[in-house]
Amino acid sequence: MTIFCFIVVLIIVKKSSLIVCVTFIWLGVLKILMLKNRLQVYTQRSSLPLTIYQTINEGYSHAPKFRSIVLVEGDTYTSISTFAQRKAAEEDVARLALEYTAKKQHYPA
Repeated sequence: MTIFCFIVVLIIVKKSSLIVCVTFIWLGVLKILMLKNRLQVYTQRSSLPLTIYQTINEGYSHAPKFRSIVLVEGDTYTSISTFAQRKAAEEDVARLALEYTAKKQHYPA
């Protein structure tokens, strides 16, 4: 959330060098937030079955702790950490799955 506040402050200043800085930060944020999308594109391009996500709340309703599991190519990946938002947990497990599938492509068993 602090990244979004930082971006808003820089846009208000409207100096050309700061706007360039905002663009790079914003692209970094988009890269982080689009991991589920990237995993989906990978599975579709590889003609694999669609990914299946399961998200579990390990906390309380007033203080949730979400952990996600995703099934890709018959392998199950589980997020290491818990998150306050369901989407953050799903993005984290998508990141994990992308990292491991990339390693599998470079170093096949």
